[in-house]
Amino acid sequence: MADADRFALLTLQEWKSETYVNTGLSFDLTLEVMSKDDTELGRTTLHGKDNLGSAALPKDVRIASETAIRLKLETLFNEPSLKAALE
Repeated sequence: MADADRFALLTLQEWKSETYVNTGLSFDLTLEVMSKDDTELGRTTLHGKDNLGSAALPKDVRIASETAIRLKLETLFNEPSLKAALE
């Protein structure tokens, strides 16, 4: 990281899935782009609660959770101001 001129910092305040009949996902994520001198170049947050659908088997919960984190990270990194800060 010493040679990088900027870096991304992901903070997970909450990432919790609950399953009874359906799988619920509570999340609170912040993605910051920082310069090597610790100047913030961009920031975006994402928080809420999603219904990931029914989960008949534990593997269904795992697959739904893995898909959700991928989609959440894509949403954060595709935020236009963050994309500009990373370029």
